[in-house]
Amino acid sequence: VKEKEGCMVRLMRAGGQRAERRLWPHMMHSCKDLHGLIFVVALSEYNLCLEENEDVMRMHESLLLWEQLLSYPRLQGARIVLVFNQFDLFKAKIETEGFNL
Repeated sequence: VKEKEGCMVRLMRAGGQRAERRLWPHMMHSCKDLHGLIFVVALSEYNLCLEENEDVMRMHESLLLWEQLLSYPRLQGARIVLVFNQFDLFKAKIETEGFNL
């Protein structure tokens, strides 16, 4: 929780693994004033599979989650930011391994 000039910002980290996602609706409903969401996707995991299901690519799962989050009624009207991180690792992986899926 960060407060500055009468404005309070509460950041909550919701894990991305399937077992942790069941908590997302509870977290969203526990916030009285939900104004935004930051959705982070690791670019360097573009060619990796989920730990829970080796038949599902992580990037594809992220896209499905993104679409699901956009449809949550609680997030209608909220500011939503999509962040792709780990660009440096992604670049290094492409240079050494190529762009193989």
